[in-house]
Order: sequence, then structure tokens, then C-alpha cells
Amino acid sequence: MKLNLNILNKYLLGFTFALSYLNVISKRISSQKVFDWYIFTPEAPLLSLIYAIIVFALLKFILLKKEGILYPKVKWKKLSYAIVIGLIFYVLIANILSLIVALSFGTFDRNFQPLSLVLINNMSYVIDYFLFSIIFMSYVFYRRNIQQEQYLKDVEQSLSKSKINNLKAQLNPHFLFNNLNSLDELVHRDTNKASDFLAEFASIYRFSLDNINKQLIPLEDELAFATSYFEMMKEKYPNEYKLTKQEFEKNVFLIPPFSCQTLVENVLEHNKPEKDSTVNITIKQTNSYLIIHNNKAGKSRKITASGKALENLKMQYQQLVTQEIVIEDNHDEFIIKLPLITK
Repeated sequence: MKLNLNILNKYLLGFTFALSYLNVISKRISSQKVFDWYIFTPEAPLLSLIYAIIVFALLKFILLKKEGILYPKVKWKKLSYAIVIGLIFYVLIANILSLIVALSFGTFDRNFQPLSLVLINNMSYVIDYFLFSIIFMSYVFYRRNIQQEQYLKDVEQSLSKSKINNLKAQLNPHFLFNNLNSLDELVHRDTNKASDFLAEFASIYRFSLDNINKQLIPLEDELAFATSYFEMMKEKYPNEYKLTKQEFEKNVFLIPPFSCQTLVENVLEHNKPEKDSTVNITIKQTNSYLIIHNNKAGKSRKITASGKALENLKMQYQQLVTQEIVIEDNHDEFIIKLPLITK
């Protein structure tokens, strides 16, 4: 999830300007011991606001460059390191700007002599930097919390939709009617195949009811379910599809339920092979990913592709792991890599 940070946010800049204004007024009253119109002139707060925007831009660049600092949880050590890096760059930029101004107006000696004055100025830059950093990091965590709350709502909604859609896909009357017709035909044609079909059919319902409320299940259970689904659908589309699976280690990896089955279903729906041709589906594991690969057919069984099933699957993974689903859509093949979660 990408953090959305707008350093020109009117509330952020308004708060920063107000705080700088109050700070300048306080300093002027303390130093002058008098109360006059000069105390309220805004040139110093405006200059301070420019320096604040520089700090905001530096921190935004560093944080977005290293997004893992904030997600899925805050890495405080790395965040502290990022703030220190920002401090170094800010002090360097502030000195360069001060040098440019001094050379432009011929005030180099007044601004950079003696050395103690340079040290005092740099201490002021450091204090300003940490003040602006506190303001910006407060804004960052506020935005992060807002986005996380919305994200969790979206994920929860996506998970609910995924559960409902998977159950509906299994329990849909049209789905039932078609497969019961297939079963009826098999009973008259081949009783052994009819028995196998019925066993796969029962297995799908049993799996759905047992796992619909679970976030993760063993990889071998999901593969068994996807295989059962494929074997049943193969009776509907004989000789059109072939499924090849690699042997996997048992009791090692976890995966969201219905994920592999959803992708197998996706292949069947979006690839209608020509006569005497076959769509080959391969499932294997490489480098902690479950890879589902298929060659493309010329036609799709669906008139329009919504892509909702795949989007729901992506949302589930974003909640569970930092790795994202990898999709490779080439001219003649389609590959999806699902991150596997170690027990």
C-alpha cells in the first residue's frame, strides 16, 4: 500500500506557519523587551515556512523511497536513520542557500564570520529541522492511520465479497443444475466416472463449508481442493484442459482458501481451446511462490472479463503478506505467482 503524502496540504502548511509565527513573536518579545508593530511582521515566519517545506520534501522523498519503513509495521530504527539522513541533507541545503544569499548581497563576512556564528546558525538549523520533523511525522502517522483504516475496511469488504462469491459459485442453482445433468449422463454412460464425479462434487461442498471462514489453510489442502474442482470441470469440458502439478512438501506452507481454485477457474473461463487443442495448466513452486501457468487459447468462455476475483485475491494478500501477487500476461501465456506463507 502506497502512502499518500501531500506536503502542500493546506492544513499542514497552515499549522506550520501558525507555529512558526508564534515562535517568532515569542523570540522578538524576549529579545526586544518591547511591544510594537515589528513583532507581528510576517517575513520571518514565511521564510521559516519555506525551510519547513524543504524539510517536508526531504522526508517525503526518503520515506517513499523506503516504504518498508512504515509498512506493514513501523521500523523505528530505520525511521530514525532516515530522519538523521534528512537532517544532514537539510543542514547542507540550508548552508548552501545562506551562502548564495550572502554572496548575492555581499554579506558573507557578516553571516559567516566568526566560526562561532556558523555553529550557532547550524544549531538553529538543527532545532528547526527537528521541530518541522515532529510536525511532518505527526502528519505522516495521521495519514497512515487514516489510510490503514480505509484499507482495512476495503480488505474486510473484499474478503466478505470473496467468501460470498466463492460460496455462490459452488451453490449457484445453475451450477448445480448443469453438474447434476452431467452426473445423470455419466450414470447411464459410465458408472465408475459418475461415482468419481459425485465424490469430487461432494468434496467441493465439504471444503467450502469447512474453510469459508478461515484466512489461511495448508497449501496441500488448497491444491487438493483445486484438483477436485478441476477433475469435476474436466467432465464438463472433456479433452480441453490438462492439469499438471509438482509434488509439494507437506506441512510447510499456508495459502488463502480458494486462491488456487479461483485461478484454475479463471483459466477455464477465459480460455476456450480450438478443436483438437488443449489448454495446459501447470502448478509448481519456486522460491516461496506458487506458480500457476497456462498457455492462452484464442477465445474466452466469458463475454466480458470483470477481473473482480483476481482483485479480491490481491486484496487478501495485501492484508496477509508484504509480497504482492506477480502477474505476467504475455502474448501466448499467462502466469500468476502467489506468495506462500511459511507456517
